[in-house]
Amino acid sequence: MRLPRIQCAFGVLLFFLFILPSCKENPPPKVLATVNSHTITEEQFIERFIDFLLSAGVDDNFRVRQQVLNGMINEWLLADYADSLGASTTDTYQRLYDYRRKKAIIAAWKKKEILNKIEISEAELREAFVHFNEKIFARHLFAPTREQADSLYRLLQKGASFEELALKNFKDPRLAFSGGALGYIRPGDTDPGFEEVAFELPVGKVSPPVQTAQGYSIVKVEDRQRRPIFTETEFATKKKYIRRYLKWKKQELLERERIQQMIDRANLQFDADGLNALLQILSQVSFTTDYQGNLLFTAASDDLADQYNLPCLTFNNQVWDVQAAMDQLTRIQEKHFRLIKDIHSLKLALRGLVARELIYQEALEKGYAESREVRQNLGEAAKQAKIRYVLGSISDTLSATEDELLTYYQSTRREYYHPEMVKTQVLVVEDSLQALAIKREAAGGGNFDQLVSRYSLFAEDDPDNGIIDWSPRGKFAKYADRIFALRPGEIAGPFRKGNFFFLVKLVDHRPRQQKSFEEVREQVRANVLFLKRQESYKTLLRRLRKAGRISINQEVVRNISMK
Repeated sequence: MRLPRIQCAFGVLLFFLFILPSCKENPPPKVLATVNSHTITEEQFIERFIDFLLSAGVDDNFRVRQQVLNGMINEWLLADYADSLGASTTDTYQRLYDYRRKKAIIAAWKKKEILNKIEISEAELREAFVHFNEKIFARHLFAPTREQADSLYRLLQKGASFEELALKNFKDPRLAFSGGALGYIRPGDTDPGFEEVAFELPVGKVSPPVQTAQGYSIVKVEDRQRRPIFTETEFATKKKYIRRYLKWKKQELLERERIQQMIDRANLQFDADGLNALLQILSQVSFTTDYQGNLLFTAASDDLADQYNLPCLTFNNQVWDVQAAMDQLTRIQEKHFRLIKDIHSLKLALRGLVARELIYQEALEKGYAESREVRQNLGEAAKQAKIRYVLGSISDTLSATEDELLTYYQSTRREYYHPEMVKTQVLVVEDSLQALAIKREAAGGGNFDQLVSRYSLFAEDDPDNGIIDWSPRGKFAKYADRIFALRPGEIAGPFRKGNFFFLVKLVDHRPRQQKSFEEVREQVRANVLFLKRQESYKTLLRRLRKAGRISINQEVVRNISMK
């Protein structure tokens, strides 16, 4: 039946009143690319691209945009390929998906508890712009705990100098001999907590202990240099980048504060025996990485098998023994694992893993697992799990023969070596003439050990009597050539650093040495398999891109506004 004309007119009026305005208020998302049955929208791209810019430290340009977009296209191609393999029905995929679901829940906590609470005022932007146009000369003293930092601060208040305390507390000769000097720094060069205090500190003043990611620092600013002229136009141009930087810095500081509160409530406690056992085991194991980048420990000593059940830490009435702690450590990145050198760095790594677990538990308690953000991110979690499944399936097919390993080692053997090292003994005095007199006494047959004990500042507090253990060339900065040219028993100096003068005796010298194939076999195997995996991955992507239905709107990509 045909509607009367008046009803038709009324229907058209309703269309223009309600339907069209609705479309205007909610325009369809701009599509940058289609990949088979999937679309990549402007909103999705911008979120990924901003994260990339901040993490990679590169500037926005069309070539970089294309690279990031191509990476997103490749992800959909790999996910579709995983579907063709029946990945979603496997236990491997489920484990990968559960891991990424947990990451999505933690990300929701960070968004609601941290990001959504960050506000940046115009005044903060202008203040940060001023700091971006200046540099400061800073020095610091470091301590792993608040108690040790407070002790150093009290000594400074009683008249001790940075130079004196740096000699006692820094193992790194560059920091020890320079009084903890960092040189000139700019915003972004140091830890956010350190920077927050340093750039507000008046020249000549010393800060109380400042918490950083690694421990605590006491900061002193000795010079500030600022560009004499900067314009409103410059501010307008750089404003969006400054805003991103401030948002990142505030996020780091607020997250650090919240985590500290959670750690305190959980009553995190470390067991000394368990930590020492874990550190000893980690110093002896070999490791490689799987296709996810997770660490795989191998070749652990059987002599330490009875120590795996020792308690390592407790929190919220949970106990991680040495074995559980090792399992947790496989989840950190290789570059972070390589930083574990002592008990302090081991505690930092474990503390970070405990914090991750506490955040996850709080997110579950607050219902963030059922939030809209998490539900929206489950698709991304599934996609990433499928991609990892494909990479795993590639890795599972790869192997390397002994001949391949030997051939690779022979072609790259210069990459595997023990660096040139020296062991030294240092004598420190406040007067250059005294240093020269001591050097003459040593040259005349004086025992340097006894001279250090008799004359060196702080000798009574130094159980090693000035000995600096094996150190590479870079540790001695501009004095390296002179020190490394010495023969065992010879003395160089005096070298001046601040108000002090140093004599350096070469105790022993270890030349650069080639590592044998047996020493680096596992590292060589990992490198060979990595190269094979990369080539197989590229071959698969070329095939998928050739067979896939891909369309890119280059004009939309070029004209995206990043404001």
